[in-house]
Amino acid sequence: MENQRVRLTKKLLKEALVDILRETPFNKVTISEICARAEINRTTFYKHYADETALYYEMESDMLKLLSENLGAGRDGQSSLTRLLCILRENRKVAAVMLNSDIDKDLSEKIFSLPEIVSQIKDRAKGNCPRFEELFFFICHGGYELVRHWVNEGCVTPPEEISELFSYITEKLIG
Repeated sequence: MENQRVRLTKKLLKEALVDILRETPFNKVTISEICARAEINRTTFYKHYADETALYYEMESDMLKLLSENLGAGRDGQSSLTRLLCILRENRKVAAVMLNSDIDKDLSEKIFSLPEIVSQIKDRAKGNCPRFEELFFFICHGGYELVRHWVNEGCVTPPEEISELFSYITEKLIG
């Protein structure tokens, strides 16, 4: 278990990376820049991370864990997708950086592979849906782009409306 100092150090480094990625492409980010923004020395950075990519992937892992732990069906009467959108809205700064980066090409699959999201999509499929796997792939990647657009537009539309739109599209494709 990490002590409070380690948690604070990692939090500062992640916040610095998010702030930098809002202005700079990942391939231009340096450890020196991250450390300067976080007001932490390079030696401390290297105690926790091998490089900036390791820092990014831990940040992504934290977000996926947060999503996974909070998507239970029936929470507050919301669907899993609505809950996912609420969490992304609550963490919009980090979500925007992650959804807009090209660091992890598999992020859309990681998000839409969360069991609660898969279950919600499969529940929309009535009976045998020919070519379900291909349609599922299309729905996941299209859904990811819908979510990315929503986050980039400032999460103005209520999560419930975006979730309803997603469900409508899904039902038309596989229902």
